[in-house]
Amino acid sequence: MDLDDIFSSQESIALELHRSLNGTMNRYGYLIHHVLLTRIYPNEHVKISMNEMQASKRMKEAMPHKAEAVRLQLVKEAEGRAERDYLNG
Repeated sequence: MDLDDIFSSQESIALELHRSLNGTMNRYGYLIHHVLLTRIYPNEHVKISMNEMQASKRMKEAMPHKAEAVRLQLVKEAEGRAERDYLNG
């Protein structure tokens, strides 16, 4: 199970944890009613890696837009030069 699956399936993890804890703690006379996972704290290296992956994904998504902007800029500059040359004769 990768980290994205862990974040998206907290409820099923809590249910599995409830079953496991309840089975273990019943031997000692305890009954677990509910398990609540409030937050998952991954290792610092994992956080850094996830942030780098997200940044890379955003950069990859932005590249076509940036390329289109550069293309439009070059076209407009060429059109401007052509217009200038036409007006200058």
